[in-house]
Amino acid sequence: MVDIILILALAVIIDLAFGEPPDALHPVAWMGKVIAFLERAAINRRPVFQLIYGVVMTLSVVILFTAA
Repeated sequence: MVDIILILALAVIIDLAFGEPPDALHPVAWMGKVIAFLERAAINRRPVFQLIYGVVMTLSVVILFTAA
């Protein structure tokens, strides 16, 4: 339990000292850009296509960013 508290305290100290990284370096920002890019292809399609595309897109993004 002490380890968990120490890790959380250290994480807060690091976050206060350095803050959030800029968008160009932040993996979550990268993920958002990839998702926005992929979403453009699914607009104005039939609902069945959108569902299948959404499942494939979700799995692709998860695999891409988990593998990294």
